[in-house]
Amino acid sequence: MWVFWELFLFLFAASGHPKPVNDDVPLDRGRMALGIIAFILGLLSITLVPIQILCSCAGEIHADSLFLKIIR
Repeated sequence: MWVFWELFLFLFAASGHPKPVNDDVPLDRGRMALGIIAFILGLLSITLVPIQILCSCAGEIHADSLFLKIIR
């Protein structure tokens, strides 16, 4: 099964990256704005602070608990 996927991906990689239809035409304002909005949304989806979900019960969180604690 893995050999099939290897050959399948090799065929796609061997074909190379497709060339643009018309590379000489600059982007219009609408497409440029859409690209900027997509970039900003991508930046907003990144968290700079690690996620921390704490148990309301007393004591430490054990490995068999359903709660998750991610620390720096």
